[in-house]
This record gives sequence, structure tokens and C-alpha cells, in this order.
Amino acid sequence: MKKIWIASAIATAMIMTGCGSSSSSNEETTAIDLPDGKTLIFFDNASSAQYLYNTDTETASSMNIAGENYDMTGKNGQLVMWNHETDAGVDQKIVMVDEYFDITNGSFTYEDMHYLGHFHEENSVPVFAAHSADEFDPAVSSDGQKAALVSFNAHLTEQNEIKNEIAEALPSGETLCNFFVFEHEDHDDGEEEEATPHIALTTTGKMYIFEENEEGLVASQSTFLLDGVSQCSQNQSGIIKNDDYGVLVFSAQSQKIYLVDSHGEDFHVHSTWDTDRFLPAGFTPTTFTGIGESDEYHDH
Repeated sequence: MKKIWIASAIATAMIMTGCGSSSSSNEETTAIDLPDGKTLIFFDNASSAQYLYNTDTETASSMNIAGENYDMTGKNGQLVMWNHETDAGVDQKIVMVDEYFDITNGSFTYEDMHYLGHFHEENSVPVFAAHSADEFDPAVSSDGQKAALVSFNAHLTEQNEIKNEIAEALPSGETLCNFFVFEHEDHDDGEEEEATPHIALTTTGKMYIFEENEEGLVASQSTFLLDGVSQCSQNQSGIIKNDDYGVLVFSAQSQKIYLVDSHGEDFHVHSTWDTDRFLPAGFTPTTFTGIGESDEYHDH
């Protein structure tokens, strides 16, 4: 299992087991200052270039290093962030899946994977490490690795079901591009249960927010646009959780990251970042994902 060392005191909070606040609403930040505590991976399917960006150290590192399990030189793929529930807790993982894999066409196998990456600790330093696909070959894999593939298949199946549910809730003429659903939290008896936001980005660049009721998903607020986004496809975008109040949205068309959040009010675009301000010149990613959760509070 190969790895990238992340030397950051704050990033230590992102260690996984196994193997400044932004500007005011709708204004572009003057410093990079992406939400803290995150490791983001950007990938370009046109060039196969791939970079890991640490929001605490504000450094970008090429991941295409010969001999490393996460080297994607000459390859294509799609990034999937997976909250893997284990006996020890939730282990955030990033899986680079084959570009053409679709769970509706059959189960996910090791042959559909390029690598599986996550954090662990070595000498009190958080390390992003990647397992190769061959390690999950049933002929040589451990019971734990076999169980991980079963769990990942369940995750992909569940996500596909949610995707179909959101797609059906969109108004006529709109098509789903990408989505994110905040995980449902259990409540004590008698405690009021809050609605779970379902965030949808359409192929026309519109953001829809849905909530569940007895009849299914219903729109909970008015739609809004992402600046510079008029078209979208799933392999040209990405949405990940920022914190309990919002998400980070990436668009390949605009080459921007948008913080879309809500603190007791409607979801809206809080901040935006141009990727060319913190990624190498000439690198234009087509998709991204990330792990880690920000604990920053954004004033409104």
C-alpha cells in the first residue's frame, strides 16, 4: 500500500484507521482559505493528471508518481467518496472507479477499481495511502477486503436508488446531473426530527433543495444558480459534504468550487473559489472529491 505524507498538525484530526473561514455571502474570497480539515482530490479525465490538495497546508501534490498505487497516468476513472462503516467506526475512503462502471449493469468487482485510498497514522503523522485493485482479487484478498467490496456494492446500490428518487422529483424539463444527501441522524423518542436535505444539481446548472415528507421528496425552497454554470454532467462535476450545514460543489465548466450552505436559512452560494488560484497552472480538472469535515462556522 503506497502513501502520501500530510505533515500538518490540524490535518491530524483526519487520521483514519485501517491498512479560515470564507468571505461573506456570494462574494469571491481574496485569499484561498478553503474550509479547513479537508483533503481534496482533483482529476482530469482528458490528461489523466491528478492532484491532492490539503486545505490546512494549502499545498497541492501530484499523485501520478510511478510505482504508486494511486498513479493514474494514462488511465481514466471516476472518483467516489465512501463512508465505510466498520466495527471501529466510520472510515472515510476514496475509491477511483473505472470510468465506464455503472452499478445498474452489475456488481462492482476489483476489476472495476483503480485504487482505494484513505488515511491512517504513521509516527503520529496522517498518511493518505492507497490499496491497489489487485489486493481485492478474491483469489488473494483477506476476509476484510472481501467484506469491504460487499459494503461498497451496497453503498453504490443505495446511492443509485437515491439518485433515481431525486431525478423523479425534479420538475419536467430538468435532468439530474449530480446530488448529495446529508446522512439521516437518529433522534431520541419525543425529539423533533429534522428534515434531511437532498441537494440536486441539474444539467442546466440549477440547484434544487428537496426534503422528505409522507408523499416523497418535495422542494423546500426556491431554486438558485451557480455563477458560470449553464451545463453539467456527472463526470464533469462533484459534490461533497463540507459540514452539517453545507456542501462543496465543483463544476468543470466554470472551474470553480462553490460553498453552498444553510445556517437556519435557505441554502445559497456562500463563497466561491477559482481552482486556478490553488492548483498548478494548466491543470483543468474534470471532477473532484474529498474527505474530512470542516468545523468552521461561516457568518452570514
